[in-house]
Amino acid sequence: MTKQIQLEVITPHGVVLKEMVDFFSLRALQGDIGILPDHIPIVTPIEIGILEYKKGEVNDFIATMGGFLEVQNNKASIITESAEKAEDIDLMRANASLNKSQSRLQQKELSIDVTRAEASLKRALVRLKAIELLKDVKKKK
Repeated sequence: MTKQIQLEVITPHGVVLKEMVDFFSLRALQGDIGILPDHIPIVTPIEIGILEYKKGEVNDFIATMGGFLEVQNNKASIITESAEKAEDIDLMRANASLNKSQSRLQQKELSIDVTRAEASLKRALVRLKAIELLKDVKKKK
């Protein structure tokens, strides 16, 4: 039997994922990192990005909106403001959010909070990327 690591993704609204997985990767502030069973203990901030995890022959994806990763004793916990499994992301809503963010950034008004609009754009792009990655994995099967 292959050794696995427990992966939990937790938001203020509850647990998004709690599974034993073979491997996962995500974007930390220092760059992309991959975690296998028996990884050394770490705590690190994570970026808005894609969490990819593998269980057997199945790859899956979650859009995470920043937060922290802690790994210790074959248990990994990701604490994030928001996370969505790729399969649960509403494509129409993600595209609408992308269009709204792009439109706000193209306006040259001083009243726009550029930092907030850029973060919204990044979140929309991550959601769309998660959907795209899931579609690509399903195509290959």
